Amino acid sequence: MSGEEPQQLLIRARGDTSPLHTTDAGALCGVEAFTRAVPVDDDALALPGEVARKLTEWNGNRPAGGFELRPALRKHVRQGWEIARLVATHLGPGWAVRFWDERHRDAKFACWGCDRFHGTVGAQGPPPLPHPLAITVEGEYGMHPLRAEGFGGFAPDDPAAGLRLPDDLVAAFRR
Repeated sequence: MSGEEPQQLLIRARGDTSPLHTTDAGALCGVEAFTRAVPVDDDALALPGEVARKLTEWNGNRPAGGFELRPALRKHVRQGWEIARLVATHLGPGWAVRFWDERHRDAKFACWGCDRFHGTVGAQGPPPLPHPLAITVEGEYGMHPLRAEGFGGFAPDDPAAGLRLPDDLVAAFRR
């Protein structure tokens, strides 16, 4: 990616038409700057249908007056975290995806590569290399089984590679 700043996206359930909002104010702005709603089916996002459906349902499940019971709020926030990770993973490093945690009244950045949340954009830093596109599998004792040009050898569950392999396949590679 070039030195240009990523596009900004805030995921915040309000029970209105869309939980997605954007701004041109940049990475250092507060959540109040996210004033433009973005439809979940926006072509610029090209979200998979399942992710768009989850976003819409999650947004619609927020009570108009807020949550009366803490367990319901915690469950709603946990579901939102999972959806925010899906969105960040789909959009990649060209987007800074924030998730509004209604429970803590705070916004965190969803990392596209490590399935974690960070307090600042780029807290993890840029990925050291782009994800590998052509992968070679080699069974060599004492070495990781996967290799890619410019990436070297790596483990099947290495988050930097972005493969997101199922657990049973990772276990098979390790054997």
